[in-house]
Amino acid sequence: MSARLQSLGKLEAKVVCQHIWGARQGHRDELILRDRDATTSRSESSGEFLNERLWCLMDYYDPTSIVDNGANIVERYRFSAFGQRSILAPDFSPLDTSGYDWDFAFKGQFLDLDTGYYNYGYRYYSPELGRWLSRDPMGEKGGLNLYDMCGNDPVNLYDYLGLEWKRGGTSVQFAQRDIPCECYTAKVKIKGWRLFDKPGAPTTDRNDFRTEVEIVIQIGDTSSTITTKSWQGLYIQQSPAIWLTPIQAILDGIKCDQIDSLKTKIESQGDALEKANPIDPKDPFKGLVPAQ
Repeated sequence: MSARLQSLGKLEAKVVCQHIWGARQGHRDELILRDRDATTSRSESSGEFLNERLWCLMDYYDPTSIVDNGANIVERYRFSAFGQRSILAPDFSPLDTSGYDWDFAFKGQFLDLDTGYYNYGYRYYSPELGRWLSRDPMGEKGGLNLYDMCGNDPVNLYDYLGLEWKRGGTSVQFAQRDIPCECYTAKVKIKGWRLFDKPGAPTTDRNDFRTEVEIVIQIGDTSSTITTKSWQGLYIQQSPAIWLTPIQAILDGIKCDQIDSLKTKIESQGDALEKANPIDPKDPFKGLVPAQ
C-alpha cells in the first residue's frame, strides 16, 4: 500500500490518494486499486475520507482500463511502443484528458500529468521523444552516452534497479517434485540459468551459470512461494539428485510453524554444495544435466 500526501503546512499533511499493490512474483508494479479524495478542488479537499475507488485492469505490464465498484469501465487506455498514452471512453471514443486524474500508466510507471514525463525513480523519461531526460545513475560506468539504458541493448540486457546491467539468458528446469510432509505439500523446482555474452552466443564463463530452488508450500487452500538466491556454477555441475536428497531431509524436519526458516536452511545447504563441488576449469560443461 502507498499513499499520496498533500501538505497543509510545516508539520501537517493529509492523505488525498492511496494505492493498493499486488504481489505477483517478478512484477513490482501491479496496481490493484486506487482510493482518492475526489473533491473537485484539491484546496477544498478535507483529506478526512477517500470517496472514490477505482480498480485497475492490466495486461502483463500496462493498465488497459479502470473500473468502478459497480464493475463499470469508466476509462480505457492504450500506449504506443514508446509509451505515449491515448485516453479512451468506455465505448473506445477518444478523450483529451482523463476524467479521473489517472496517472498510473506505461509499464506500471507514474505519468506526470503536467509535463507528460514518466517518473522511473532514478530517471525521467519522455514518451514523445522515446528518450531519457535524466542521466544514467550509473554514470560513466554505463558507457560514454549518459542518456541511454543498458548500452541501448534492452533485448539482451536488463537493469532492474538502474544501477547494474545484467545479461539475459536461457533457463532449464532440472527437476520438479511434489514432496508430502507432515502437514503440508511442497512442490520443489530446481532451475538453472545460462546467460549470454552477446545475442546468440551462450557464455562459457562459469560465473554466468546459476542454480536456484523454488518451493511452493501448500497448506490446505493456502499456498506461498519461496525462492532462494542463486548459486554460481552449480547449473552445469550438479544433478537433481544432489539437490533433492538434502532438500527432502530439510522439508521432513520442518514443522508447520517453522516454515519461515525454510529459505535460510535451504540456502545454507546450497552454500555447502557450492563449496563442496567446484567447477572443473578445464571442462566447465562437465556434468551438464538436460532438462527434465
